Amino acid sequence: MSRYARTQVTARRSVPPGLRWALLAVLVMAATGAGAALAAAGPAGTTAEAGWTPLLVIEVVLTVLCMVGSTAFSYAEAGLVAMPKPLIRRLAEQGDDPRARAVEELIESGLDDAVALLAIMVTPLNLAVATFVGHLTVVLLGPAYYIHTAIGSLVVVLLLCEIVPKTYASHYPDRVALSTVRWVVPLVGSLPVRLVFSAVKAGSWPVRHILGFDDDLYRVRGFSEDELQSLLDIAEEHDVIDEAEAEMFDSIVSIGERTAREIMVPRVDIVIVDASVPVAEAAKIIAQSGKSRIAVHEGADDEIIGILYATDVLRCFHAGDTEKTVRDVAREPLLVPETKPVDDLFRELRQRRTHLALVIDEHGGVDGLVTMEDVLEEIVGDVRDEHDIDEHPDIRQLDDGAYLVSGTTPRHEIEELLNIDFGDDNGEFDTIAGLLFVRADGLPEAGYYVDHGPFRFQVVSMDGLRIVEVRIERLAPSPSGEESAH
Repeated sequence: MSRYARTQVTARRSVPPGLRWALLAVLVMAATGAGAALAAAGPAGTTAEAGWTPLLVIEVVLTVLCMVGSTAFSYAEAGLVAMPKPLIRRLAEQGDDPRARAVEELIESGLDDAVALLAIMVTPLNLAVATFVGHLTVVLLGPAYYIHTAIGSLVVVLLLCEIVPKTYASHYPDRVALSTVRWVVPLVGSLPVRLVFSAVKAGSWPVRHILGFDDDLYRVRGFSEDELQSLLDIAEEHDVIDEAEAEMFDSIVSIGERTAREIMVPRVDIVIVDASVPVAEAAKIIAQSGKSRIAVHEGADDEIIGILYATDVLRCFHAGDTEKTVRDVAREPLLVPETKPVDDLFRELRQRRTHLALVIDEHGGVDGLVTMEDVLEEIVGDVRDEHDIDEHPDIRQLDDGAYLVSGTTPRHEIEELLNIDFGDDNGEFDTIAGLLFVRADGLPEAGYYVDHGPFRFQVVSMDGLRIVEVRIERLAPSPSGEESAH
């Protein structure tokens, strides 16, 4: 069953027995208190002291109305704050319930102001209840009963106007939001209420200014990154989400900390074709590489002028234009700086409706290439297609417990795998091969290793000057935790 379905099932459940008994107890307490007051007042027209006057009747009615109003506003406020917005939007799209559409319009037009208005209106109503009850007690029962009645009214107000409605609304926020929206919308949109809200904001401005609060005081604040991370940890501890879901959520939360340089395909690994090559020959290069998009250069290898799409090559074959050169069909590339955050990169790729961008370094040269697949892999992990099935994974654990990793494995993946920190290197390296190059006095060769903390990183194989594979093994405990290279 999907989460939406579970939420809808929850919304149809009956009121829990505990809430029923709590509400019944509050009603009994209120009725008992009213009966005691009337009994103390005596028959209509006579009381122990001042007499039962029409003014007192009006005061009792106003007390009850204030309690009802406070309960309703607390009920609606808690429901609107806790309501599941995705479910409301889904119900509105289905069009089966006009109330869902009304709630969605409230979300779009100003949910924060509506919640703030409801919260503000609860306070004066509770104060009015306390004032009326105190006055009625003195008039009907005498000053001697004031303390007892004040404590009793406080308990009733807390239960009836705060605890019970907010507890129910927190358990069934969708039901509460749908049931209250018809009177909440016209109420918060009425001129008198808006004037009161504006007056409260204006009156509180000096205090907010002195305390350093901004004008968004009445806005419902979102979660910070640290708060979201704490919520994810708690959810995982209580098995609300599994480990895979937790890792995905964690990747989404922290995706803005990564840069294009950290996830790009390095310049040396980019498949490149010369701009003067005929389309027919370029088709063979695409087929051999297994890539659907390759870079196009003219002159020096670093002068990349465009991107060749396999779909454009197919169109040329279909039209019989195989004699065209790659330059004729190449598309202009999207250029991004190497420091661009991954979340911004994702948005730009979507806005430009492209799946690939060239990463430019501080000197204006091409540092690498990044695709939409690289961005998505930061969230969901490795995405492998039919061309990846024969490739070795970047990280493999050997029988002896050591790891064999690709030289291009990102630094942050190694840090997470081994639970270590390579320290602040001012961006000297982004991959495990980069670590070995930075720590070496000269060019590393097969067999060269670096000891960092409790681990040894050793070059296993090379392709020319490139480090292809690195072995990582745990060292025996030693008194010195310093780094060494050999």
